[in-house]
Amino acid sequence: MTTQPSMLDVDVEPPTYDNTVSDSRAQLSCGETPTLFLDKTTIFAHTSPPRALYELSNVVTDAKSLVYGVQKVVYRVSSEAGSDKVRTRLDHIYDFTQDPLKGLESFSMQLNDVTVIQGQMSSKRTYKEVYLMPGVSGWKVKDHFKVGDSAVHQMKHQDEIHWKNMKGEVVAIESIAKRDKEKKLLGMPQLDVILPMDHKELDLLVTSWMARLWRQSADETKDPMTWKDLMPTYLRDRELWDDKVTPREEKSTIAPAFVGICGTDLHEYLGGPNFCPSSRHPVTGDQIPVTLGHEFSGIIKEIGSDVKQEHLKIGLPCAVQPTIYCGKCAACKAGAENACHTGGFIGLSGWGGGLSEAVSVPADQVFPLPEGIPLELGALVEPLSVAWHAVSATTVTSESNVLVMGGGPIGLAAVLCLKAKGVSNIMVAEIATARQKFAKEFGAAHIIDPKSQDVMEEVMKITGGIGADVTLDCAGVPASVKAACMAVKTRGTVINVAIWEKEIPFNPNWVTWRESSYKSVLGYQKKDYQAVIENLRTGALKPASMITRKISLDDLVEHGIKALITDKDNQVKVLVDVGASL
Repeated sequence: MTTQPSMLDVDVEPPTYDNTVSDSRAQLSCGETPTLFLDKTTIFAHTSPPRALYELSNVVTDAKSLVYGVQKVVYRVSSEAGSDKVRTRLDHIYDFTQDPLKGLESFSMQLNDVTVIQGQMSSKRTYKEVYLMPGVSGWKVKDHFKVGDSAVHQMKHQDEIHWKNMKGEVVAIESIAKRDKEKKLLGMPQLDVILPMDHKELDLLVTSWMARLWRQSADETKDPMTWKDLMPTYLRDRELWDDKVTPREEKSTIAPAFVGICGTDLHEYLGGPNFCPSSRHPVTGDQIPVTLGHEFSGIIKEIGSDVKQEHLKIGLPCAVQPTIYCGKCAACKAGAENACHTGGFIGLSGWGGGLSEAVSVPADQVFPLPEGIPLELGALVEPLSVAWHAVSATTVTSESNVLVMGGGPIGLAAVLCLKAKGVSNIMVAEIATARQKFAKEFGAAHIIDPKSQDVMEEVMKITGGIGADVTLDCAGVPASVKAACMAVKTRGTVINVAIWEKEIPFNPNWVTWRESSYKSVLGYQKKDYQAVIENLRTGALKPASMITRKISLDDLVEHGIKALITDKDNQVKVLVDVGASL
């Protein structure tokens, strides 16, 4: 091929790759079966933050070019000045074109119907030459993939295309991005890889997907879909320079009152971006810099015209569930929006945050606070909902023996939630003296110090040799997971609440010999918010002691973030009084 596309011709701002990472190299992994989506000339994996995997020379959904190049983003981690740096390079792996081909006279279709995909690297990394051809039941990548299904299947599943290997196994499902009457795309092209494959085959699959989109778009040429098209109306209407937020029709504008500082915020301050998106988030369209603050309460200031929640009134105090989710992935469709494949949080992933004058929030994620619940406690609903979701993941009764590993903010919130559920025999394993004291004050019946005591032995003494019915691992350190598994009773339940920064050794025999269950929980759902607020109303939950300091917005760094870094054992929850500061 004589023409080689140049990446200098790309007319979109390239994503930023050179990021400092503070956790493990596993953060770079997109998994064996990634979900991919196309944003103009960049193919991203649905990770958080989204990770760019491939770059195109031109926009295939525009279909104006005759030759397209595909480059693979190769990540490299190196240590510099005591921290890991992620750097990238672009490897030119394939070109595809509709140039006349030699040696294809035996094909029954017209030569112009055949797309040639030519490998641009060594044969060890790419296939030298592959052909994409149309057929009766769909496209075919000769000797590699069959694209499409029977006519009956296609009638039933008009919004998706199945990619199959030569064994007939479905390896990926392509979501068809439809076009409006003006032939403009209504969404981003997406490909869900559902069977693991090696990198060489994945590269060809992605390139073939792009070639198919190009051929399909040839007769549908229109301006391609971009992030600007995808952004919600209220983001486009935002006047960034005067901080005015106009509510989208189905959203409400909240004036934040109190904002809790979370451990996640500290990680962003110390070594971010970690959770905050360094490239455009697939749902919010935002990337750093973003406004922090995901644990917050506030006052309803405006209500969108299409809001159907009649209980929402201007002036009401409220708590905000900051979950961001797509509503389209398998997790969301299964009712697990807290585990959305492209999820995030208001105050971390975009759409504003609590540390601001106003933030626009989906109406069904705004929870009015009953009379008598102050806004300070409203800011605690988010961390309490994390704990409530965890303790609700199994059955506990007033007779249950429950062990909580870790006496940090979530561990202490778990103690409060267990007390609200009627559990009295609560054991907390914690090494910090100050946190041991907090745990006792919050309602723990027994304190175990792992520095001087064997957790399993102490639990067995307390429970008469039976073990804990449930253990909640809120510590997130290697020693805690083993202790949590060893201290549980036969057929008991171990619940992982912690978010792990690094891979750790885990021996399945820790749970096998007890025939116990090990499960993880993530975040919360609307029902957890509702339960927490109801228990605040009845007085079953009494979390006021969680608030160890209140500060102004001006003191956020010195007396908030830095205080939690240097004196974390003596602090549970520091609240920022945003309402009084603005």
